[in-house]
Amino acid sequence: MFVVSAAVGLAELHLSMISMSMCSPSLTGPFRGFWESKDCDEVYLNHHWPPISRAIDLILQSSLETPVRISFEETYSAVYKLVCDGYGSVLQNDLIHKKIETYSDWLAEPLQLLKEENVKEYIERFNETLLTFIQKARSILAVFAYLDRIILEHNLAKVLYKTFTDRLLCKHMSIVLGYLSEAEKKPFTVEPSTFANIIKSLYLINPDFAELNPDMFSKFIPGYGHTGAHQLHQLSVEAKEMYSSLENCSDMRMTSSGKRSLDTMEESADMDNT
Repeated sequence: MFVVSAAVGLAELHLSMISMSMCSPSLTGPFRGFWESKDCDEVYLNHHWPPISRAIDLILQSSLETPVRISFEETYSAVYKLVCDGYGSVLQNDLIHKKIETYSDWLAEPLQLLKEENVKEYIERFNETLLTFIQKARSILAVFAYLDRIILEHNLAKVLYKTFTDRLLCKHMSIVLGYLSEAEKKPFTVEPSTFANIIKSLYLINPDFAELNPDMFSKFIPGYGHTGAHQLHQLSVEAKEMYSSLENCSDMRMTSSGKRSLDTMEESADMDNT
């Protein structure tokens, strides 16, 4: 399974086997508890997790207007090694509970303050929050692509979006859709682009949201309300294209592409319908 060359390749293979035998959670024998509870935890917490944690922070702390570069190769390699060494579940747990949950709670704070004070500003902030999280989620997916493929079977996006939904969206969905329903009766109460982006973003995060107001979603989601099979096929194609583009990425650059990516999704849907 390994393609190696002479002594160098054999030495690298030998070191890799030693590393995996010492720190793999499947290790058996009298020293299993020692390695798992002490040395492996310390190595992970003190050496493996910190650089990955810093990379995640750089992704999450960047603004839409200020692109941030991280070393994609270095971070991807660190994730790859941890998954190979049996730390995939631990890494997934830290990503979700230490980073995504905390980040979602941080995004929710200003929304909580605005929802009853300034409706227009609240809707604009909600839209910005959606676009921001979608952008961050796509960047996270690029870095954790190997974890996603091996441990989660390409379900990391669902896990990220479900966490975001549980921590933030569930507290605001009924309020936002109520405001948007009122805005439909009063043109330009909400900017048309903002209105469209909110609906498209919610549908991207969870298509089931459309069931909360089918008429509203059908105005912005091509195919919705007409043929479910077509829409499912469209989403499947888009997901495959996204993963393909992420896995072929040689560097990680975050740009203010939230709105542009949603517009691209709409254009692709329009082409499918012609």
